[in-house]
Amino acid sequence: MSQESAYIVSACRSAIGTLHGGLGSMTAPQLGAQAIKEAIRRSGIEARDIDEVIMGQVVQGGSGQARRVRRRSTAACRRRSGA
Repeated sequence: MSQESAYIVSACRSAIGTLHGGLGSMTAPQLGAQAIKEAIRRSGIEARDIDEVIMGQVVQGGSGQARRVRRRSTAACRRRSGA
């Protein structure tokens, strides 16, 4: 069994919005995907080379937290078919 190394290459947070503010037209997955895309851009690494995304967020308990992170990371790191 080989042991792989893990690296934190970048971090980014979303803007802080207000109720009915300028970010109101974005869904939570869209806003999270934008933060992940910016973290990828800052890292200088190609999205296709990323194996795992770890994202934290503050949400009400029982609201499907794991599903939300999966949708955001999928939107930010879409791999091209055949890649």
